[in-house]
Amino acid sequence: MATAFKMALVLLTASCIPAVQGWSTTSSTYAYNVYDYFDGDEAADNTIKFERTNSYTTSAEFTGSRSSISPGGTSVSLSDDSYQYVALGWSFPFAGSYYSGIYIGSNGYITLSSGSTAHSNTLSNFVSHRRIAGCFMDLNPAKSSCSGQVGYDNDGDSITVVWYQVCPFSSSYSGTATFSIKLEDDGDIKFKYNSLTSAQMLWGVSNQYSYPTNANLSTSGGETVGLVVGIIIGCVAAAIAIGAAIYCCWKRNRNKHHAGEQDPPRVPVQIPVQPQTVMVHQPRPQPYSAPPVYAGTNPHAPPPRQFTPANNSQPSQAYASQLPLPAYSGPASSEKSDPGSHGQM
Repeated sequence: MATAFKMALVLLTASCIPAVQGWSTTSSTYAYNVYDYFDGDEAADNTIKFERTNSYTTSAEFTGSRSSISPGGTSVSLSDDSYQYVALGWSFPFAGSYYSGIYIGSNGYITLSSGSTAHSNTLSNFVSHRRIAGCFMDLNPAKSSCSGQVGYDNDGDSITVVWYQVCPFSSSYSGTATFSIKLEDDGDIKFKYNSLTSAQMLWGVSNQYSYPTNANLSTSGGETVGLVVGIIIGCVAAAIAIGAAIYCCWKRNRNKHHAGEQDPPRVPVQIPVQPQTVMVHQPRPQPYSAPPVYAGTNPHAPPPRQFTPANNSQPSQAYASQLPLPAYSGPASSEKSDPGSHGQM
């Protein structure tokens, strides 16, 4: 399922990156009859390529890139609203016919069969001829305040016509137009742009016999609906991928349920416990101190009572030893007594 989410993210990103640069890269089939309008110099960040699919249709590819363009090698002298015929030396196929020459117009287009001086880029003027328009607008290559020029390079199997730094006829618009139209002997057509004026221009191909299809790729300010189309395509692709992943997970669980399968038992993870040393505080043993022992007669004891017999005679030694000792009531003495004096009067 994670793989499906990654695929959805890749599809969404891939569809949006070209749209940020310019148009989203698309390929559509037209019957040599398509057009659209550009507004402003931002539109120069695009390359348009028409690939011939058969005698009557072509596919158009749009990518975001601004090209480096040099003046054509062979100069074409054009005044305002004029054209000049150029022989190819080879045949160019277009909408079921083959042409051995082209008409280069001053107003940013090439026509076949006959020349055109139309300067207003209305649709009625556009379809009045078999026209290949890279930048159909009112241009003036001979304008004195501008150093514009028109020229071409013929390679024997292709021809590239260049409009180089051509100014608009009206002084109300700023900038110059530098772009090229390349025709190849297999019927392919490519428009490249380096700069455009601030005026609105028209690009496209017309077969002259039917109303052209609007490619709907550009809007005012050079923004493009290709960005919106790319995001929509990416989101749809992401939704399909996510839905497929959810369905696969559901189907897998359903099959397991019907087959009576169970998930493998979970094995508890044994975490090793490191032994720890516990220190227990024990009090230090104290040395034993015996109570004091008193030997002999206490020097602080009161003298024993004197026994005076009635006949005033001294008591015998045996009798004196039987007399009780007086009770001790004085402080303990630290002096040692003489054991031999115990019991002496």
